[in-house]
Amino acid sequence: MSLTEQVETMERLWDSICHAGKGPESPVWHEQVVLERQQRYRSGEAETVSLKELKKPKRFPFAIYYKLEEEGVVVNAILDMRRKPNTIRNLVAERSTTDGTEPSGSGAP
Repeated sequence: MSLTEQVETMERLWDSICHAGKGPESPVWHEQVVLERQQRYRSGEAETVSLKELKKPKRFPFAIYYKLEEEGVVVNAILDMRRKPNTIRNLVAERSTTDGTEPSGSGAP
């Protein structure tokens, strides 16, 4: 089957699902999760975020440690900056001694 035929088949399949009038049933465990979340919300245990806060732009939580070379850029590590600082320092040190390069830059503070 060609790519065009595959796409046309998928479109027909989606159309038939959309026009069937009834969506798939949710698994039983979904209801339990929803009930538990509602209870946490009503009891004040759940953390909530305003719509305004939710729409605020998010910072990219990763730093890219790299070394510039004649041939291009060598990426030493892409690290999740939400981790503990000591964990990040250890990972950078480990990577720089493993491949012999010294990380010299970062995409984030």
